[in-house]
Amino acid sequence: MRILFVHSPADLYGASRALLRLCCDMRRSGWAVAVVLPEEGALSQRLAEVGVEIFLMPGIAKLERQNFATAAGVVRFCRDVLSDIRAQRRIIARWRPDVIHTNISIIPSAAVAAKLAGRPHLWHLRESFSEFPGLWAVYKHLMGAFSTRIVCCSQLTADQLAGSWGGRRARIVYEGLASSEFCVFSAADVAAWRRRFAPEGGPVVGVVGRIRMVRKGQEVFVAAAQQLAGAFPAARFVCIGGAYPGNESHVDELRRRAERAGIGHRFEITGDIEDVAAATAALDIAVMPSVVPEPFGNVVMEAMCLGKPVVASANGGGREQIEEGVTGFLVPPGDADALARALATLLADPERARAMGEAGRRRFEALFTSEKGHAAIRRLYAELGLDVAPEC
Repeated sequence: MRILFVHSPADLYGASRALLRLCCDMRRSGWAVAVVLPEEGALSQRLAEVGVEIFLMPGIAKLERQNFATAAGVVRFCRDVLSDIRAQRRIIARWRPDVIHTNISIIPSAAVAAKLAGRPHLWHLRESFSEFPGLWAVYKHLMGAFSTRIVCCSQLTADQLAGSWGGRRARIVYEGLASSEFCVFSAADVAAWRRRFAPEGGPVVGVVGRIRMVRKGQEVFVAAAQQLAGAFPAARFVCIGGAYPGNESHVDELRRRAERAGIGHRFEITGDIEDVAAATAALDIAVMPSVVPEPFGNVVMEAMCLGKPVVASANGGGREQIEEGVTGFLVPPGDADALARALATLLADPERARAMGEAGRRRFEALFTSEKGHAAIRRLYAELGLDVAPEC
């Protein structure tokens, strides 16, 4: 079978890592896989290493706030989408895929190109459009009209399709994670991160993901850390990841806030790193403090895979992953006081924190492995009449 994915950006965060895992699984089955990307980067390098063909299509048009700020921006966006459709039709004609799979929902062109080429199209809905109700009222019907199936990464994303054609074509799939591929670090790697985060020992509490204040909630984490500092003087706090493109100033602002809070010497931002799993494994408690709902939040699943208790905002996919009081805690989004209380509970009782981490690992194995997720994707392909048997 031949599968053409369309994706942006070319980093190795969330949706990109999910795509990489899926492509690796498909290549092991002997399928031909190609991915359309806007540029070369860490993702294209990793995909090429496993035999995935890369088509570069610079500047793939995406639904972004700035595209709709002015009438001129809308016109330019529509023009770019039409150009992308033509480019993708050429790729389809050349590569002749059996199915086109758009890996994020904010790229509209591949769906239209697939329709014009008479190919089945799967559209992955990984985003929350709660901030854009007017746009979503129209766009969800477009997704339904130009999709054979819509793959929803969580119940939260699927619920957005209610009242549209897409609702009938939606399927919820937790793509999952292969611990054998994620946990490729050594004990020495973890120990090195522990020494970096807490050179004098003590618990380490951390957020994993792009730095993007207000949306990702790192500023809420800093405010909660300030409240914890006096009661837990040995605790250290870390943000694992770099700035979301265009938000580089947020890193400096977070550091300033930590200094003003009196925890600058106990707070670290790692920037973009390769060994995210090892750094996560060095944490005692993982936090997902997102203010805007996370459609799923892979970092929760990844922390559970590593046996870490997780405290997450109760407004997104974390609600589907965390079993309240068993594998972690859910707190109101943007509520630094509630976040501090939940973290204090775990910091004050390390045995309970370890037990929650172990329970999280069991829940991960039961619900969120890539074997289960990829089997669900294969079933969707089979629903379309495609031959999903491994090729020899």
